[in-house]
Amino acid sequence: MPYLNLVIAGETKQEPRALLHRCAEIEAALGRAAKHPAWSPRTVDIDMLAYHDMVMNDPALTLPHPGISERAFVLQPLAEILPAWCYPGTNNTASVLLKQLTAHGTPPAIRTDSRLAFK
Repeated sequence: MPYLNLVIAGETKQEPRALLHRCAEIEAALGRAAKHPAWSPRTVDIDMLAYHDMVMNDPALTLPHPGISERAFVLQPLAEILPAWCYPGTNNTASVLLKQLTAHGTPPAIRTDSRLAFK
């Protein structure tokens, strides 16, 4: 089964932990098992990449997501929709992080289209 990666941006009045809980509810509604081995196949995986410029390290939630700067499949769509988004605590934008990653030999994601519309 092909795996689809995408990044969305939005606004909410929910606090980060409440938003994370809501993401877990959506995953469950889409058929994701509550417990699964790390890195195992799953029907859906919703990760919070960032919450404004907040930095948070707690057992349930780390913000920004620790893998952002190492994953072209995250950075490419992020740079498409928010190229000026800046990794908290640095001056590195999503576009700069993607350029740095691809310059070190990590290929960009296979295909992206930021014009997709969902109804």
